[in-house]
Amino acid sequence: MAARITSGHDDSGGGMEQDHAARRAIRKASRRLLPFLGLCYAVNFLDRVNVGFAALAVNLACFGLLWSHRAGDANMRSAWLCSRNDALGNIAVLGAASGVFVTAAGWPDILVAAIMAALALWSSVQVLRHARDELRQEARILAT
Repeated sequence: MAARITSGHDDSGGGMEQDHAARRAIRKASRRLLPFLGLCYAVNFLDRVNVGFAALAVNLACFGLLWSHRAGDANMRSAWLCSRNDALGNIAVLGAASGVFVTAAGWPDILVAAIMAALALWSSVQVLRHARDELRQEARILAT
């Protein structure tokens, strides 16, 4: 006698009904669950954006308070540059978050990180030059 190979379902058709019911249950759960998960993702994104806007508001307030002292000594100049960089960084991060959300890629984050690194280096060079000029001026005063 030859061996009979079966598909694992009985011949009465009960297996097909179970498969159909399982697929129907998965579709029903997906129709209810996926919109909810999408809403959760959008709320999570908006929550991060709101925190970003709050940080931007605080950094702009500090920037405004330090505006009149931006040409002061090296310490005040440094504080003003840091506040400016923080505000620009907040704007850039909000833009990067939108870019990542739209493109679903990581390159907007990398671009913003590179720009922020360059801005930090440029600001540090400005502060070092300002401090060096102050030290030279102080040395000239003491020499006379």
